[in-house]
Amino acid sequence: METTNFIVNLTILFLFFQTYGASSNNTASSNVTCIQRERQTLLLFRQGFTNQSNWLSRWIGLECCVWQGVVCDNRTGHIVELDLSSNGINSTIPACLSNLTGLVHLNLENNSFHGRIPDSIGKLSSLSNMDLSWNQLLGRIPASIGGISSLTELDLSSNQLSSTIPVWLSNLTGLVHLNLGNNSFHGGIPDSIGNLSSLSYMDLSINQLSGPIPPSVGGLSALTWLDLSDNQLSGNIPTSLGQLSNLGLLFLYDNQLREVVSKITSPNSTI
Repeated sequence: METTNFIVNLTILFLFFQTYGASSNNTASSNVTCIQRERQTLLLFRQGFTNQSNWLSRWIGLECCVWQGVVCDNRTGHIVELDLSSNGINSTIPACLSNLTGLVHLNLENNSFHGRIPDSIGKLSSLSNMDLSWNQLLGRIPASIGGISSLTELDLSSNQLSSTIPVWLSNLTGLVHLNLGNNSFHGGIPDSIGNLSSLSYMDLSINQLSGPIPPSVGGLSALTWLDLSDNQLSGNIPTSLGQLSNLGLLFLYDNQLREVVSKITSPNSTI
């Protein structure tokens, strides 16, 4: 009788763990939050990489929200951050990146991305920070970026971008950080850049910019850093720069400027 009870209890225990195990497996599969269309976008993006770090090869499985460099919104499952910086990636930026419609932070810094920035990047309407610096991107900045009203940081420095600085930049009134330094931009600094009233950091250095510094720059009252050095700027330094009371660093050297303003408030000015 005791043997029979033992066998019955053992059978019940077995069935319990079998049921619990099956239930646990079902729960795990139901917890997948990654949006599969966005997962496929990442995999398609990676297919174009001729060089990539080891951790990118570990982008496997259905749950892309746990992949390194990827951050998802816990509530919606949308990818909100993609950080592929300093990975030795050699690729173009594909148009399909625009499928990541919830992206807020995009960092592709310090790789070998080349070719043009795709126009479709302007569809990332939730983007706040975009860092494409230290790559080999060329051509113009696509005008579609001017429609991303949520942008607060735009860093395209140390590429091979050319053409003039676009007037539509003035549409990005929420910009706090703008870095277009170390490219091949030419022509004048547009007067409309004075509309970027939230700007605290602006670097346009090491380009081929010419003509005068527009007086409107003196209206950027939030500026703490201004670097216009190593260009071909000419004419008088506008007296309006003396109104930048928050300015901590000012660099104007290696230009063809003729006069220094009578009062520069920055204690660390390099004319």
